[in-house]
Amino acid sequence: GCGSTFHDTKIWFFGGLSGPNMAIQDFHYIDLDTLEVVKPETTGPLPPPCANPLMAYYNNFIIIWASTGAPTPSSLYTYNIDQAEWKKIDTEYIFRSGACGTLIGSIYYIFGLSVPRTVLSLDLRDFSMKVVPTTGIEPPVALENLSTVALGSTFFAFETIGSASKTRLFIFDCERANWLCYSVILSEEARETDAPRIVFYIEDESKLVAVWESPDVNS
Repeated sequence: GCGSTFHDTKIWFFGGLSGPNMAIQDFHYIDLDTLEVVKPETTGPLPPPCANPLMAYYNNFIIIWASTGAPTPSSLYTYNIDQAEWKKIDTEYIFRSGACGTLIGSIYYIFGLSVPRTVLSLDLRDFSMKVVPTTGIEPPVALENLSTVALGSTFFAFETIGSASKTRLFIFDCERANWLCYSVILSEEARETDAPRIVFYIEDESKLVAVWESPDVNS
């Protein structure tokens, strides 16, 4: 249940769950050059314990949207990589649970499962927010998780827990604020007991890749 983002050969992690429903404030990165796990010494106020936070890298900062659950409002923090310093950003209260996000330019688009028919637009230059009404076939409110990737002025949202043989691909057009939905076949041989857990997109090869679990083997 942790959040993660990638920058400069490092994967940065924050939050997650330890034990039954116990949110944590763990902050560390994995250096892909050395395969070392590093917990940096930091200053400033840490984000609250949270599960499934949104994380993004922008302009030498790591941005963390900590969605802590109702009635506690979501909170926004930045981490200055050079200074190893946390800073809380005061924003207007907009709560969104189960959110996923994608960075396009300086705009971070947030789709929250608790707030259907809208997308939150967060400008990382001044941290101003806009609530954008949407049209089309959006991801369902009950969906547990989405894996997202930006491409041009659109972002893809892949359903990560679907049926055994297929997943749904949701595409959001940021200029038109409109969702499209497609059904993507993953495997002709998959059984009902199989479950896709991770779906991701390889941009250079234009490939959609699914990793799923079955009682016998991971594929």
